[in-house]
Amino acid sequence: MSGLERSFLKFHQYDHTDNHALYHDMLNRENTSIITEIMSTAFVNIAVGLSHKKNFHGYSYVDEMILDGIEQCVKYQDRFKSEKSTNPFSYFTQIVYRAFLRRIETVSYSHLTLPTNREV
Repeated sequence: MSGLERSFLKFHQYDHTDNHALYHDMLNRENTSIITEIMSTAFVNIAVGLSHKKNFHGYSYVDEMILDGIEQCVKYQDRFKSEKSTNPFSYFTQIVYRAFLRRIETVSYSHLTLPTNREV
């Protein structure tokens, strides 16, 4: 990861996502797996914006949660169906939300299963 990416994630700066532009971008690239600049910016903005919510901002591993959310958006971007919905923002927000919950569950589970150094 470059220094610019680290500083971006560290400060968690984001802009609001233009749902209309994202929808038209999704329509124009349908049946391809190309990630456009509008899509990548939207994925980052959604993940960073959701990390500011009160139920996610207190975790020490928020950066990992953001990266998991972006990774899941890239993985499932080709499953967005314009016939079913005209709101890609909500689709990707749900993907990021579930990625955050999976990360929290994984980390909390790993804390429970850590071996102890106690000798009996």
